[in-house]
Amino acid sequence: MIHGGVLADKKGMNLPGSNLSTPALTAKDIDWFQGHYRIPDPLDVRVSPLLAPAAGLPPAIVTTAGFDPLRDEGEAWVRHLRDAGVAVTWLDEGTLVHGYAQMDGVIPAADAAVRRLVAALKAA
Repeated sequence: MIHGGVLADKKGMNLPGSNLSTPALTAKDIDWFQGHYRIPDPLDVRVSPLLAPAAGLPPAIVTTAGFDPLRDEGEAWVRHLRDAGVAVTWLDEGTLVHGYAQMDGVIPAADAAVRRLVAALKAA
């Protein structure tokens, strides 16, 4: 997972939310994107996998960006998987913003992060 969300209903969840709005992705942007999905029940595990049992899932590679409103969800997802015994490689790119994987070739730190991700995928 590359800095993805794992909860459809972000308003009622108890996550730290230290980066609820950043220049690369604001809370308003998240609402706009979610408005394009038909989500009848935000607690449905098909749109909120953080609420589903994780035991038996395959190994995962999760990458998060430090300046991303979805970072705390990524960390919660890592904990959820590990608590269920799933092997997880977590690449926490603390100095980068949401969408950094599309910024390789422009931002040297994004290049390095994408190289780390590719290496993790090759090693998996």
